[in-house]
Amino acid sequence: MVRHRYKKFIISILIVFWGFFQTVLAQDPLFSQFFYNAIYLNPANAGSANDPRIFLSYRNQWPAFGSTFVTYQGSYDQYIKSIQGGLGINIIRDNISGGIINSTKVDLMYSRRYIINYNWTVQAGLQTSFNFFGVNASSVNANLPSYTTTQPDVGVGILAYSRFSQWGLSVDHLNSGYLKVNPTFVPSPMKISLYYSRNFKVFNPRVINSRTYIVSPALLVQKQGPSLYVNYGLGVRYETILAGVFVRTNVPLQVTNTIFALGVTLGSWQLGYSYDYNMLSLKNMMPLTGAHEVTLTRTFPPDPTRQRYGPVPCPKFVTE
Repeated sequence: MVRHRYKKFIISILIVFWGFFQTVLAQDPLFSQFFYNAIYLNPANAGSANDPRIFLSYRNQWPAFGSTFVTYQGSYDQYIKSIQGGLGINIIRDNISGGIINSTKVDLMYSRRYIINYNWTVQAGLQTSFNFFGVNASSVNANLPSYTTTQPDVGVGILAYSRFSQWGLSVDHLNSGYLKVNPTFVPSPMKISLYYSRNFKVFNPRVINSRTYIVSPALLVQKQGPSLYVNYGLGVRYETILAGVFVRTNVPLQVTNTIFALGVTLGSWQLGYSYDYNMLSLKNMMPLTGAHEVTLTRTFPPDPTRQRYGPVPCPKFVTE
């Protein structure tokens, strides 16, 4: 009953602020565990691990209101020697207010690998996407139109990595078109993402068989339309256990979320969980909000007879 009232409350907000919410619809989903979403983050990551891998993600935004903002994401990619690059596919679905408003995006990716020298390798990626957007207001007493629309999209990216560090730059929505939201058109603003990470080994050289920790600071800057977010923090890994703390800020550098992440690696499987603690609630802004996020990844065991090509050194709190 309480969640039903919350749902009606959210729907009322969507109706009252429909013009404002149309702008929000044009924004891409924002994941807290961006270090897991390699393919979603940058098409140049396709095939970067060499071995086939699968990413599955679930995010529940504002969990206190029930299934108000829920995002599902899955991707697959691998390196193919014959084309000297990687192929990938990514599918992401956004459900708002129990599916009253929903969008599905299918990304097809290709990356090309270039070995610069002994230390540095570069991958360039191209992404073609199809966006399916719809509103189904027939199940509620809401003054919203019901319709569906489809729109193609294009994105590019570049990734450079060495043994211990990597950086990436991607640009989505190059066509910068308009998403039809009956009876108007909402701009689909270009999104620019800049990412950097580095791995450090921390141990006591004076102790034999000292515990070794992998510390991985990371930075992600994303701009889409008027929104600019900066995510920064670090992950710490010891054997199969990982933990991380990240902070998300907006302009002018107001802290919006503190993100706590935990995970475990079991063979070729990695399971991660994170919770977004909303710092704005401390200022009585957007109370009862936050986000749960669960990610499951699997890297398929390599063929021992196959030659290795030097995978991207992803942060050690993600993969081996």
